[in-house]
Amino acid sequence: MTRPDPWWPLRGLVWFLSHPRLWLRPVLAQAGLLSVMVAAMATVGWYLWPVEAVTGWARAWEILLALGAALTAGTLAWLVAAPLITALVLDALAAEVRRHLGQAVDAGGWHSVPAALSMLRTTFLARLGWTAVTLVALFLGPIGPLLGAYAMARVASLDAFDTALAAGDGHAACRRQGLMDHAGDRTAGALVAALLSLALGMTVIGWVLWMPALVCGAALRLTTARESGPRAGTLPPPGASGPASAGG
Repeated sequence: MTRPDPWWPLRGLVWFLSHPRLWLRPVLAQAGLLSVMVAAMATVGWYLWPVEAVTGWARAWEILLALGAALTAGTLAWLVAAPLITALVLDALAAEVRRHLGQAVDAGGWHSVPAALSMLRTTFLARLGWTAVTLVALFLGPIGPLLGAYAMARVASLDAFDTALAAGDGHAACRRQGLMDHAGDRTAGALVAALLSLALGMTVIGWVLWMPALVCGAALRLTTARESGPRAGTLPPPGASGPASAGG
């Protein structure tokens, strides 16, 4: 078993930026996701914005309520749409990383749909828990952005490793085992991924690089871990026991 690596998100960003021929589809997909988030925030904020007749403290309170609801709507839009975008578009990016490294690539296709649905069920509680943390963080003042970014990074890291694992073996059993084997990597890398999200988010448009970077980083990490240890992304031997859940 290899040591957890916290730097795989940064390695993924460097790898993605150094392969411009792969930019188009992932960047367009993430731009679409960003548009969905902005649209959700704008719609909710516009609907709840106080009318001109409301003044004083009542107006200030209603503005805060509208802004909080708008941020909540944007967060929920990301948490719902991001796994779909990752599965439908960024799986090809993970496959390209594997091809570049001389690894076998799963063919994908309709046979992988049941495995994808199984993985959503397996990780549902983890997604639900980190979603709740993200929403609570919106109301925690100065520490809220960092906590919210970390919670989003935990979900994004889960999706990134699942996508990278699916590119190598689309079967749910192998993906569950791989997620458990790399739980330490996902936990250690989540803080780096959160800081990367905040840094890219400050440029607004740079945020579209975030999920492609995480998927590339997860695919690279699977390869380095496989080269240095027998457990990474492989099924346990018959009779072996392991953790019961891949979530977290």
